[in-house]
Amino acid sequence: MTVLGGGGQGIVNKVAEMREEMRRTKSNEDGPAWMRSKYSPMKKLTDQEYEDIMEEKKLKLDTEIALIDDKIAELKAKAAAEKAKAGEQRAVAPIVMPGSEIEKPEEASKMESGASKKTSKPWKWI
Repeated sequence: MTVLGGGGQGIVNKVAEMREEMRRTKSNEDGPAWMRSKYSPMKKLTDQEYEDIMEEKKLKLDTEIALIDDKIAELKAKAAAEKAKAGEQRAVAPIVMPGSEIEKPEEASKMESGASKKTSKPWKWI
């Protein structure tokens, strides 16, 4: 009886050892068993897959940077145009002294030609 019990236990140990070896081999190739599940949100990536993902992310960032650079250039051009327009408007705007009345441009031109009865104004149309 002892011989049969020892032989049976040897067979069970050998089968358990083979199963453990298969589990270790499969685990090393594909990662742990929980990562091989089709329901797992994670998976083991190869080096090439990881490089591809990082390259895609880099391209997205480069595209966003280019769009932002274009927007900055557009805003700078708009600001320069507004500044130039404001410079032109300043040349036409009257200089008003406190307490004086603003006349219409027609009256100001009469004043400059001497046709106006008012002789002096503290401002001048440019």
